[in-house]
Amino acid sequence: MYKKILDSNGQIIGVLDNEKNQQIPLDELNADYIKLLEANVEVENLEEHNPKSINDKIDILRQYLYQYIDRIAKEKGYLSGTDLMTYKVSAFTPFKTDADAFSLWRDAVFTYALGEIQKIKNETRTMPTLQEFIQELPVITWP
Repeated sequence: MYKKILDSNGQIIGVLDNEKNQQIPLDELNADYIKLLEANVEVENLEEHNPKSINDKIDILRQYLYQYIDRIAKEKGYLSGTDLMTYKVSAFTPFKTDADAFSLWRDAVFTYALGEIQKIKNETRTMPTLQEFIQELPVITWP
């Protein structure tokens, strides 16, 4: 059974697959999202999944962060962030320099994100929308 996931503004940001206990982003490059489309699942008509606890909301934020990191790698032509990172040891300079830049950027993203998540847990910061959070992150500079 699927449920739609909404951000704090009521925008649909993903789908929760209860059977797999997995979130599916609304991303045309995501294989699970493509399967939903092929199965003619009408996301707008799904029952809502409303995370109640702060930990549930932080889990959604973390999953979205990983999806965002993968999307940046895909925009550069790689299969995923993990795929891109395998080129850190590549003898082919263009791939290696991409991987080096991505690694530095990813570290900066996680350093910032983990600090902000701790602030949310400590209640010194309110939970941002996913879009707001992504806009706060460092921007990658490709070689």
